[in-house]
Amino acid sequence: MNKWIKWFKRRISLNLTNRLMLYYILVIFLIVGATMGPTLYLFSDTMQKMNEDRALQGLEGLASIIEMNKQDALEHGSILAGNPILASAIESKDTVQILGILQPRVEKAKLDFATVTDDKGIVIARVHAPVKKGDDLTNQSNIRRALLGEEATGIESNSEMKFAIIVSIPVKNKQGEIVGAISTGYDLENNKAVDQVKKMFNTDATIFLGNVRLSTTIIKDGQRIAGTTLNEMIDQRVLRQGEKYIGQTEIVGEKYVTAYMPLIGVDERPIGAIFAGQKVANSLAARNKLICTVTGVVLVAIIFVIFLAVFMAKGIVTPIRTIARIAGLVAIGDLTQHVEITSRDEVGRMGNAFNHMVNQLKKLIAALNCEIQERKQIEVMVRQSEKRYRLLAENVTDVIWTMDLSGKLTYISPSVQRLRGYTVEEALELTTEQWLTSSSAAIAVRNIQWLNEMIKSGQKIESRRLELEIRCKDGTLVWVESTCSGIYNADGEIYGIQGVDRDITDERQLERKIRQDVQLAGKLQKALLPGDANNELFIVRAAYAPLREVSGDFYNYLFHSDGILRGYISDISGHGIATALNSAAVRFSLDEALGKKLTLELVQSVNTKLVEYLSDETFVALIMFEFDFYAKTVTLVTGGINHFLASTQQFNGLVTMPGGLIGLFEVADLNIVKVPIQPGDAFYFVTDGLMDLIKDNMPDQVHDFEKSIDFLEEQIQKTSKLDDCSMLCVKIQNLYNQYF
Repeated sequence: MNKWIKWFKRRISLNLTNRLMLYYILVIFLIVGATMGPTLYLFSDTMQKMNEDRALQGLEGLASIIEMNKQDALEHGSILAGNPILASAIESKDTVQILGILQPRVEKAKLDFATVTDDKGIVIARVHAPVKKGDDLTNQSNIRRALLGEEATGIESNSEMKFAIIVSIPVKNKQGEIVGAISTGYDLENNKAVDQVKKMFNTDATIFLGNVRLSTTIIKDGQRIAGTTLNEMIDQRVLRQGEKYIGQTEIVGEKYVTAYMPLIGVDERPIGAIFAGQKVANSLAARNKLICTVTGVVLVAIIFVIFLAVFMAKGIVTPIRTIARIAGLVAIGDLTQHVEITSRDEVGRMGNAFNHMVNQLKKLIAALNCEIQERKQIEVMVRQSEKRYRLLAENVTDVIWTMDLSGKLTYISPSVQRLRGYTVEEALELTTEQWLTSSSAAIAVRNIQWLNEMIKSGQKIESRRLELEIRCKDGTLVWVESTCSGIYNADGEIYGIQGVDRDITDERQLERKIRQDVQLAGKLQKALLPGDANNELFIVRAAYAPLREVSGDFYNYLFHSDGILRGYISDISGHGIATALNSAAVRFSLDEALGKKLTLELVQSVNTKLVEYLSDETFVALIMFEFDFYAKTVTLVTGGINHFLASTQQFNGLVTMPGGLIGLFEVADLNIVKVPIQPGDAFYFVTDGLMDLIKDNMPDQVHDFEKSIDFLEEQIQKTSKLDDCSMLCVKIQNLYNQYF
């Protein structure tokens, strides 16, 4: 970028006026860009969220309307069913009387239909179709439930109503006997509900029967788009999986921000769906209008700024050009030049300064020869002063002190009052035992004695750094790092000690806190490891001994109900907190794998995750196992831990299996084997730290499980180990064909 600017300046010579105009224009473009970008983004994001909220409100509103219609139908139906005159008319099968009772009440309640049957389910009267009667409705679940004495409420599609909210209520006579049933409700095909949502929430709404639009407010070519089908993906989510869906969808060629939810039928399965949505085109139109408006304002502002920049640039540049011309004359030696001051602004002050500079130049040139010698003397004095006071200037925030060879302070800087609370006079009166704690005083005395011995022997005295605990005036203690060196006279003889004390109390406290945190991390890490297990199928024995407070060793196992015992033992490279943090991520991936069948592909997928997470210099060594107590086999995958002990028909003693490390390469060089197992077989999986301890002293009889475990635990407890040590051992006691 800098090279391009230099090239531009060389190729294109811009005067000050043009530069000022260019800067003004660049600034306004930057301001417009920095404002327009976030504004348009926030506007689009806000409109999207508003459309989603309005679609969701419309959906919830439509669901509420349907639910309210259910309650209204149930309430009105219960009132009608409780009419004793209606019950009597049903018993006598008097269609005329029934219609006379129901028609005014149905119209007043604004119900869409009402059907009355006798106790056999035969239609006696229909308010919405008075001439149609005598048919059998026992094939409808709501009628059957009502004739059994239940109130049935739900959304149904049947031969009577294509899609409706139907409430069926038993009608009883004075003796409490069921003499028939009344079925009433609201037709969902008549667009009343969706039109109400459109009016209330200003959003389109649709009711689906199955995946077909039954009633809708969406209009194309002047007609509602009833009869069209639901998007296949939404059909799968809403009708087949019974989930709510919110997102952007294309409907009859237009994009909508939509919300769908299933309508649950009487069989508790989705029978249809409801929809609410907002056209995306409305938001785009609003955004485009905003862009056009802002663009127009910006263009007007740019034109105004250009005219303003030209005017301001000329007012600034003209006086500067005059001063530049006169300065050129002064530069070639013409000190008679003078700038006429015409303003009191910065340019006027610059002219005054220029005139003053010319006058000063005249005086300086006249006095230059006589001042040269004086300046040389001053430079010598300055160098001497700099050398004398450099130590104080560089350490003004620390405490600077000097003492004689007996240990008595001869000077201390005023900063001692800030650090220790003593005045300079008080501090100079303190003895070593008074201003240091007993342990630190002993250290100081030993160093003074050592210094005197070095002086007597004529050896060179090197500077030293000590960490000392100092007493403050208020009784508190602070730790300081004291840097000490000798003070020499002109003959090179040491006659005192000088030092600088730096407050390191916070550093000491931080170190102590870190040690405590590391100890806690070690306890937590050990607590997460599983313990021993002993059942009728197998015995598991585990042990763990970190080299430091925390380690990279860990293991786990999990017995599944299908007779599978899966587990692993792992060792992450390195030691300390960083390795412990890495082990948490590695353990999460390995524990997740314990729930799946052990295959090379599974371990390769773990390797892929760890390659992305771990740094280039960090890797994982592990061995994973899967004991199948039905198939009587064990599957082993090695990835860096290539040695283990075993006592089986196939193995006896140390077993070596190749296998590359995990977390280093995109594809790990893994190895997998499957061998048969039988009761009495034993496997001893150990990390490299423990294997290094036992490689020269292997147990002779690994078939003796308890003796082998005792031997391994004894090795783990050795203090001479150089690495973290862990073991996870498994002995087969029974297999399922023998156990059951």
